[in-house]
Amino acid sequence: MEQLRTAGESLIGQTVMHRAFGSGVIEELSGNVVTVNFKKGDKKFIYPDAFENFLKLEDEESLAEFNKIMDAREKRIEEKKKEVRKNEETRRKIRSMKIIPNSHTVFSMDEEELQESFQRGWAFTGKYMSGFSEGRARTAGRIKPNSLCLLTVLEKGQPESERKLRGFFMVKEDFFGESCYNGEIKAHKKYRLLLSPEESPNIWDYVAENEIPKRFGGLRFRYISEDSAKNILLAAKEKLTGEKQKLAEEICEYYCKVNRLPYEKK
Repeated sequence: MEQLRTAGESLIGQTVMHRAFGSGVIEELSGNVVTVNFKKGDKKFIYPDAFENFLKLEDEESLAEFNKIMDAREKRIEEKKKEVRKNEETRRKIRSMKIIPNSHTVFSMDEEELQESFQRGWAFTGKYMSGFSEGRARTAGRIKPNSLCLLTVLEKGQPESERKLRGFFMVKEDFFGESCYNGEIKAHKKYRLLLSPEESPNIWDYVAENEIPKRFGGLRFRYISEDSAKNILLAAKEKLTGEKQKLAEEICEYYCKVNRLPYEKK
């Protein structure tokens, strides 16, 4: 935008040709309005659109340079349109997406892995330890844009009942687990939150009894139900204050919206 503005200012004093008004001189550029002086008086045009349809620079060198800037502008506009179309398609897919039961995950991490996950913006599913796929990243086909990933830490020597929720994120809007082969579950750019040890509830206190494992074992993550995931989110929100609680509220609202669950904002 700044480049386009600078280019427009450099055109002041240049001669242009108009099909109806003939030859004229650019007198002023104010905002998105360019004023050209013709024999019949001043005429105002929308800048830079008028140079695509009505006005043509007579100086060939200036015209070539200006056309480069205009081409770059068109490219940016087209890229923006593509992004809008992509976002609309993603929203359409989310609205029509079938909600799969138990499509939310509890990840087991140590403190270092937890910090790394938030820094890089994704959680790793781990690798298969045996069988045909041994050594490959675990697939997570149930994970969709509506999925919530809960990041947990269990202190060494503590029983499974003491597993702490240390962070969570909604999955990126265009992420579908069945198409992910590198094990990287991408986080939503906004709806993610890291908790301090003091803000961390015991995760299994808010999960249906039949979903609580005696131990996590060698698995990197486990699936849980949408109701249990919602209960955990609500419990975490109540432990937070200030901006963190505000963001947690937004995440809760978004989670319930994309999972088609009732939610009453407090």
